Amino acid sequence: MIYSTKKNILFYVLISSGLSTTAWSVNQGPDDLDGQSLASLRISDSASAVGGGGIPEIARGYEAIYQPFLSGKLIYKPEIARGYEAIYQQFLSGKLIYKPDPNSDAGRIELWIADLRNPLEGTFDLSRCGDASKRLSISTGYRKRINLENARKVEIWLTPRFVVEKDVTGTAPASHYRGIMKGWTAPIGIFWDWGGDDLKYYDYLITQSPKHISDKDLYYLYYECGTLVAEPSPGEGDHLSAFHVCFMN
Repeated sequence: MIYSTKKNILFYVLISSGLSTTAWSVNQGPDDLDGQSLASLRISDSASAVGGGGIPEIARGYEAIYQPFLSGKLIYKPEIARGYEAIYQQFLSGKLIYKPDPNSDAGRIELWIADLRNPLEGTFDLSRCGDASKRLSISTGYRKRINLENARKVEIWLTPRFVVEKDVTGTAPASHYRGIMKGWTAPIGIFWDWGGDDLKYYDYLITQSPKHISDKDLYYLYYECGTLVAEPSPGEGDHLSAFHVCFMN
């Protein structure tokens, strides 16, 4: 089924198979979904919504869209991602991986970008990742202000280029990135900074492919920056080396 709102946000509720006996419906309207985690949708049985052929009545007329996506997932496309759908979907399918032992999967934790309350502007919960949360803050989006809670932490930002490029003119929130935009050739960048520093001080990796950054840990990738403004201490480095991001299926 498709919901379309005046905000031009499309919600595709992608429904699992087995519709000959039951269907699923979301008991929240699209306006209620703004800013919510994709994983937080409340799904309920709605057998009465099933029409002939296993197609819910509400999906009549949308069969060409409804049928290919019977996978039990939901795709949320915000206005800022229009025109960048492929990049957005790749970013949304990404995950932050915590792996304290590089030689085994013992203690491995996967944190999915799609599970963030706002996938384009959210912070990962590192509370299960040892004491990493005392040294690091890892978020999506970009830095807009000094966060005093992170004053003694290294901040890492996973940033689709399209999120920044619309906010770099004049005194816009991302104006401190204006000088690097011409050299930003990758669809997704990574930024490092000290939480207590001015916004103009940061390190960045903006030329490597999603595949490349998916193959390396965050400590290794930091030393590909070249600028080393926010160079981590050995303690922060140990924590960074336990994390990597993956945008490849």
